[in-house]
Amino acid sequence: MAYCEQNDFDTFFENFGIGYYGTQYYDSPNVSIATTIWQNDINASYNRLNVLLDAVDRIPIVPIGTSVKTGSYNPALVEMNVCDVIFTKLRARHMTEYQGNLPTWMRYFGSRVAEIYQSIVEGHIPLDLDTTNKGIGYPVIIAKSGKANFYTNWNSGFYSQSEFPKTYRFKIVGDTGTIGVDKFQISYDDGYTWEASTITTDSGWIDIEYGLKIRWEVYGTLTGTQTQLCLNDEYQVACIPTNVKSIHAGAQVKEFRRG
Repeated sequence: MAYCEQNDFDTFFENFGIGYYGTQYYDSPNVSIATTIWQNDINASYNRLNVLLDAVDRIPIVPIGTSVKTGSYNPALVEMNVCDVIFTKLRARHMTEYQGNLPTWMRYFGSRVAEIYQSIVEGHIPLDLDTTNKGIGYPVIIAKSGKANFYTNWNSGFYSQSEFPKTYRFKIVGDTGTIGVDKFQISYDDGYTWEASTITTDSGWIDIEYGLKIRWEVYGTLTGTQTQLCLNDEYQVACIPTNVKSIHAGAQVKEFRRG
């Protein structure tokens, strides 16, 4: 899995695959390209970039998925993945040749990766992340020790509130660690105040309001002292009426799951 494909490379470095993964045998006019090795390098780059992207507060989902509008990866992510592979390969192939002092044209690819990343960090490159075109946001983890996955109906629901954006928080207040037993509280104002009443967690959809639904999913095999839920596990969800143009982009995140 990666943000780019092998056929994206010619856009940024024509015949890169032939030049750096190709082999021509003396008895054949054809060039054999080591596509498996090439793909392994692409995947390794993808993993490296995700480590960097995971540190960006404004990104609630890593790996970053395809756009809900276009169905494709953001072009900036494609270019960053391609350029990182190219720079890594050039550096490995020519490090001894240039004694670590790579020429400018080679260093450009590494600089381009840094440039795109910085633009993402500063918000100059929008990634279509915080809410979908249906107005329901992806879940953002504020605090999480339990292993259960938390989901919103971001891909199937429709936020019917028509007046103003709202940021919800959901906090576990039980301590048994069990979905269907532990309860949670809701804040309708991003944690400023909390409802006194509690609701039981569930693996099925729980209706909140205006079309927003949430649920928890049991994590596979627990080890040691791990539990599905933990006291004070907390999640944030930003919802925006579809007629409101501004998108909430201030949520902080460490990890997430779509659902």
